[in-house]
Amino acid sequence: MEAPLTDIGKWPVLEALSKKLRVILDISHVSLGVVGSLTLKWSITRVLSHLHGDHAGGLKDLVTEAPHVPIYVSREHWEAFGKHPFYAGIQGCTPQHWPQDFAPNILEYSDHAVGPWKQSYNITSDQRVVAVDTPGHVPGHISLVVYGDNDDGTRTVYFLTGDATYGLDLLETEEPDGINDDPEMALQSLELIKEFARQTDLVVLPSHDVDTPRLLRERVAYKQNTQQAPATQVSSAMG
Repeated sequence: MEAPLTDIGKWPVLEALSKKLRVILDISHVSLGVVGSLTLKWSITRVLSHLHGDHAGGLKDLVTEAPHVPIYVSREHWEAFGKHPFYAGIQGCTPQHWPQDFAPNILEYSDHAVGPWKQSYNITSDQRVVAVDTPGHVPGHISLVVYGDNDDGTRTVYFLTGDATYGLDLLETEEPDGINDDPEMALQSLELIKEFARQTDLVVLPSHDVDTPRLLRERVAYKQNTQQAPATQVSSAMG
């Protein structure tokens, strides 16, 4: 599977994701040492859920180590923050840590439906890794859907939330985070994630939940109002 590297921010999902999925959610300056050069060698794409400092603070270092690897953001997010670095700084970004002349690639929509999302962004050509819109926390926020193969031949679907939700408890109660651009839209994004989880067994991996490594390691499917259980094979989720 092609190996996208997504987000440059918080530590909880780092090591587990790199070993399990070859997809890393959130890498900051603090955690770059955990990621190491191996990650940079096999990563072919970097995808940012958004440009807040705890998700993009290590961009400059990553570009220095692997300048050939493209970086992607959504068009809406780049229009809102990327083109306006002063405003972005007020909103929690750290443009002083962006690479010089930072100009990431813009993700383009495809008509490939993913769960309740009628459109998505293809990250890999085989559509094993796709991004979907989860705005609200910031304009143009995106989350990642990964179709991962298990050692026993089954497949598990992972949902890397970015900051669409900070934890499964907040997802369950449909509570948007306290710092967001559009609370109503943030709630709609939570509802879409929960609808996706009703349609298929889904391992939801929030960026800021300290339990995320365990959820990944045990492939714990998010179950609403029920005890969570290991995810089962999903054979039809990719169409």
